[in-house]
Amino acid sequence: MSDPIDENPFGAPPAAPSPADSMADPLNGGPTNWGSAQAMEDNAYLYDKAEVKVGPMALLEGAMGVIKNQPGVLILVGLLSGGAWYGVEKTVGAGLVDLTVGIVGPKAAAGVSQFVVMLIIWCIGLLLQGPLLGAALQAKTNRKKLVGVYGRRAMERFSSLAAIAGMNLVVSIGAMIGWFGAVWVLTFIASAIGGILGGLILVIGAIAGYFGALAVILRFAIAAPAAMAERLGAVEAMKRSAELTRGTPLAMAFALIIPIVSFIAATFFLNMFGILAAPTIALVWVVGFYIFYMMLALAFVPSAYVTYRFVVEETRPEKIIDG
Repeated sequence: MSDPIDENPFGAPPAAPSPADSMADPLNGGPTNWGSAQAMEDNAYLYDKAEVKVGPMALLEGAMGVIKNQPGVLILVGLLSGGAWYGVEKTVGAGLVDLTVGIVGPKAAAGVSQFVVMLIIWCIGLLLQGPLLGAALQAKTNRKKLVGVYGRRAMERFSSLAAIAGMNLVVSIGAMIGWFGAVWVLTFIASAIGGILGGLILVIGAIAGYFGALAVILRFAIAAPAAMAERLGAVEAMKRSAELTRGTPLAMAFALIIPIVSFIAATFFLNMFGILAAPTIALVWVVGFYIFYMMLALAFVPSAYVTYRFVVEETRPEKIIDG
């Protein structure tokens, strides 16, 4: 007989949960619901945060939230952009032509005028990124007056924003040169192979190379909002953007393509039923989509930054504001 003193009247103790059970059980703070911050830290060895990916639908949803909650800011920024171009062209541009035409001639005067106008518009565009970031954060929080706060932040970080724009231009040119070079090499290879196989190699290689170049360009797409939100220099902001978008830069491209494909498909079906037969309705449909897409383009980069911070690092928008 066994000694009653050594027996457990409540039966055998339960088995300790395995790491797999902890992962699947929301109460243990596993990735099923991300759990509490302490539980996530305790279970960090169970998963690799680098595997967290940002999909195109998450990015599109973030931008749509800005359009829904901050349409006035987006419309105002769009009007300011268009109005600034027209105003600078009519004042500064025309004045420069009149001032320099007698010195350098009509063609050179027009060229100088266009260069100065584009430079001024470029600077205005950099400054408008601040209010757009403020609108993206306002759309995700209950905070107010962030448009003005980040407008001033853009002025404070203007040198960084200008340097980021310049570096992004260099990266874009380099990526496109690399793509053209790859296509040139593929053309020789395809010619040497010949036939359908050579054509397939050229087409598939050119498409893959294009998306590769696009991925390189988009890795640095959210450097400007990172510079403003985190008060970073240009180089640090470029590194930060590459860190946040690692593995998923093409998600931004697909997020911007989805509305275009949806619009084309919807237009096709509406035409099938004759809904767009009337010119007025067709015009409203096209202009409406154009306005929507311009608002999407304005909201996309700052909202993408907020989405990447939330998904990749679990940083809520309030913490971005307070950080």
